[in-house]
Amino acid sequence: MPRDWLPADFRRRRALEDRLVAVFEAAGYAGIDVPIVEPADLYLRKFGGQALARTVVFVDGSGRQLSVRPEFTASVVRLLTERSPALPLRWYYLGPVVRLGPDGRVTEFHQAGVELIGISGPDGDAEVLGLLGRALAEAGIRGFELKLNHLGIIQGLLAKLGLSEPLTTFFIAGLEEIAAGNLPPELQRYLDELAEADESDGLREVLAAVGPDGARRLVLSVLENIAAPGRTGRRDLEAIADRLIRRLNLSDELTALRTATDFARQLNPLRGPVHEVFPEAEQLLADFGLDPGPLTRLRELTTRLGGILAGRGEVVLDLGFSRGLGYYSGLVFEAALPGDPEVRLGGGGRYDGLIAELGGPPAPAIGFRLTVENLLSAAGS
Repeated sequence: MPRDWLPADFRRRRALEDRLVAVFEAAGYAGIDVPIVEPADLYLRKFGGQALARTVVFVDGSGRQLSVRPEFTASVVRLLTERSPALPLRWYYLGPVVRLGPDGRVTEFHQAGVELIGISGPDGDAEVLGLLGRALAEAGIRGFELKLNHLGIIQGLLAKLGLSEPLTTFFIAGLEEIAAGNLPPELQRYLDELAEADESDGLREVLAAVGPDGARRLVLSVLENIAAPGRTGRRDLEAIADRLIRRLNLSDELTALRTATDFARQLNPLRGPVHEVFPEAEQLLADFGLDPGPLTRLRELTTRLGGILAGRGEVVLDLGFSRGLGYYSGLVFEAALPGDPEVRLGGGGRYDGLIAELGGPPAPAIGFRLTVENLLSAAGS
């Protein structure tokens, strides 16, 4: 449930928020604010996975489907697409967000974060991660574990397999569950549906032999012969034929999803110190014939982070980690207490494709958000 803030706790929270703002502004970031209620479609289009299930959605008096803000990034991108300011942009934000907990109850907490828009590659990554380290130090966090992954690894496989964009979004959002062997219920139901469709092997082979156009003509001819005269129109029969052919062709998608799931499960144990993870990861990518570029970029970034973090954080890799949001497109990261990785201080990642997908100009972007309540708890422990 949302909590009350009595004077002593409120002063502690405001003092921490003021220190974070000072760090952000010293780095050249300007503050913005966005509405706490937005059109639900802004979040539902690109969240996927658990984040989608934890978004509070309601219908207002005029019938519009709205959402209480579950995070800031999507609203920041919406603001960018509407106002079209000059790039690069360095913005920060601060305020409450609302989500549904695993038990379905509403929970509220405060986020402080930054977005760097218009700068791509390792320079932007290093700037944001360096700012994250300074913000954690200012919050009184004496040491932290910084977990890294590059979603280009799994995206490379999904693109090679030819998975659709919605399935790719959902798979990336649920990567941690899938890698751990716990398929999200929606994905399991879809796999079951594909497996059921896969039982029509003989008919699928016949249709494959005559090609896509021939298969459509053949199925349509059969339907016309068995349809009741005058009761089913030509367009209805064509729609039925198209649905049937698609169902028979789902076997390729089933094979692709099974391959992607197997690959994700092989990513799961690839976690730990950089020097231990890289050799096994390189071999796995080679086994699947994947571009090693994302792994190379991770290696280069970890080399730079030694000086940037100045000993404040320990860098580890976790190649089955995704942060549960479907819009991330490259580097993802998360900071936690070394002795208690479940206390997540904050995290973020790259979302280079999100701005264009929401109607803005193509632009690289990266950001992070910190959970203020977790910072207060960790600094006081």
